[in-house]
Amino acid sequence: MSEIVEFLRARLDEDEQVARAALGRAAFFGNTGEWIADQVRDPNGPIPLIFALSGAGARTQVADLSHAHDPDERGTHIARHDPARVLREVEAKRRIIERYEADRADFQRHDGYQRNAAMSAARMEISEQALRALAAAYSDHSEYQPHWKP
Repeated sequence: MSEIVEFLRARLDEDEQVARAALGRAAFFGNTGEWIADQVRDPNGPIPLIFALSGAGARTQVADLSHAHDPDERGTHIARHDPARVLREVEAKRRIIERYEADRADFQRHDGYQRNAAMSAARMEISEQALRALAAAYSDHSEYQPHWKP
């Protein structure tokens, strides 16, 4: 399973890098990485935009969706998956991988000595399935291995 761990770590590093790049060079200090979808009024009608928020509530335009098909739905999706959320998800997934590695090391160190080896093996199976599920989100990546499919 170390191959899948390396794969996941590389994808999470990429996700983190993209999220941090999306933050860009903020036009203000205190950029939270949180984005919102909103509209501004224009003489020709409302313009759907995505804004980055600062900790003080200031807004900086990130994207103009005025030419997008279904701008409200797409804007909501973009804002929901803002850099702040991506960074939180990356951190949560890294914690899952760390827990797996700690459990695996413990399992290997104590296998055969534990009274309930079957339960330990079942716990490892659950952890391995969790890694496979995490990796499945990247199944379109060229380095994804089909045998990792959950």
